[in-house]
Amino acid sequence: MKIVDCNKLVSSNYEKYSFDFCIIGAGIAGVILADQLLDKFNIAIIESGDFSINQKAQELNELTISGNPIRKNFQNRIRQYGGACNLWAGRSLIFNEIDLKNRSWINNSGWPISMEELNHYYSKLHKKYGMVDFDMFSNTHDDFDNSLYADIFKFDDFDSDKAVWTEKIARFGDKSKTFKRLNKSHNVVLFKNATVQKLCDIGSRINSCRVVSSKNNTLINIQANCFIIAAGGIENARILLSSRDQHSVGIGNKYDNVGRYYMDHPSHIRKNIKLNKRIYHSSLFQKPIKGGRFKNIIRFNDAFQEKHQLTNNHIEFSPQYPESYENAFSSTVQMAKILLRKGSGTASRFDFSQVKISKIPEIIYLLSPSEIIPHLINRLYYQANVAMNRPINSNNLVVSHHMEQVPNRDSRVSLIHTKNYLNINKTNLNWIVGSKERETADMLENKIIEVLKKSDWIDKDVEYKKIDAFNDASHHMGTTRISLSPKGGVVDHNCQVHNVDNLFIAGSSVFPTSGSANPTYTIAALTLRLSKYLRVKYA
Repeated sequence: MKIVDCNKLVSSNYEKYSFDFCIIGAGIAGVILADQLLDKFNIAIIESGDFSINQKAQELNELTISGNPIRKNFQNRIRQYGGACNLWAGRSLIFNEIDLKNRSWINNSGWPISMEELNHYYSKLHKKYGMVDFDMFSNTHDDFDNSLYADIFKFDDFDSDKAVWTEKIARFGDKSKTFKRLNKSHNVVLFKNATVQKLCDIGSRINSCRVVSSKNNTLINIQANCFIIAAGGIENARILLSSRDQHSVGIGNKYDNVGRYYMDHPSHIRKNIKLNKRIYHSSLFQKPIKGGRFKNIIRFNDAFQEKHQLTNNHIEFSPQYPESYENAFSSTVQMAKILLRKGSGTASRFDFSQVKISKIPEIIYLLSPSEIIPHLINRLYYQANVAMNRPINSNNLVVSHHMEQVPNRDSRVSLIHTKNYLNINKTNLNWIVGSKERETADMLENKIIEVLKKSDWIDKDVEYKKIDAFNDASHHMGTTRISLSPKGGVVDHNCQVHNVDNLFIAGSSVFPTSGSANPTYTIAALTLRLSKYLRVKYA
């Protein structure tokens, strides 16, 4: 792989070069796509950042907010080779079949992709990219010998799904196996510190993309036979909206769909659910197994959702530890990250007196195995607790909501007149969450609380307020949604932009609906699906 630092270019030396594929964005989608195509095609990868986080590049993420607020100062968009997967915690879920169906009670729902086809690509992610083994989602790991688990799932309208982690989190940055394969290839050129200003189209085809360096504003035109935008749910829309050579509203936007139907996963955490009985280690609170760890999550089954016209939200449990333990956990993790050189701090900034050694046996299981403890030790510790029938040292339960957002045309990303230092229009995010998401969240929590009361886990006279606030999950979806007709979305079932011969979109921006599952695993699966199509189309 040839690496071109556009900050060091003084002229447009690469205008004469034409590639088979130009991939815009070097996050998980862009990197997997390049890896799948490099054996037969010449590829340009355009990355706005560098191999490490650069504050100047991060400034390009600035946007205005006109809808529901999102978390401030949160690194939810990473302009760096490997993208947000550099900070990904590795939590993986898969879509349920109901997520892909056309549901009469969910406006604009339905995928032109079957669950069987999606499962086919899910199953390929472990061997090639070290992501979660797909079999871990389907293997039975029920804990009916655990009293809390048994009491929850005796309610027939609940289903359990699994959130799964691998022993070692799959990364896609410059230390990954995927990068090493790309680096050995003579067919790949990586342009770093290079931000796409716009796409340049002639007729119904994209001819080139206009790239600007982040330091000296050098302009570069890169030509290719095929272009794939894989820059994230907000930036994918921004690039299309900014490309106005032939169309005043942007490429692929004849029906004003680009940037619309923006979705995230609204989240809410309910703490201080006081328990009357001790809780024990079980799959409701994460369970280490061979190959990784998982936890069972709770949702209404498909029939109950249809009967009550609900979204496919889910809830998960966590023990709420005493504040002293949480402080000890926080300080110990900080120390471990410093020692492992995984944090940004230095040892001189850390107060070792904050580490409460006497509490370490109680908090050691909480520490992330990928960062602190070898997986085998974590498994043995868990098994020892189960064998000794040792309760978790907590009298309170935390309930975490993960909500499916109903597609809403008015929830959108749009351009504003203000420009950034590269003379590119900034974006506005108008995130709108409707009533059905909260209705489902309230009903799901109320049913769980009802079960806990009937089973004497909590006092019968305790009441909890309805959900009155939520956070975002930094999962940017839907802004270039799949649709069979150009009137209903931006890309077709092959993720090709409607009526543009050689332009494709990769990533969660193509999701027609969001489900409540973290999108990374599905992004990777859909990228494999797209790469297969492109290999045939451009053979």
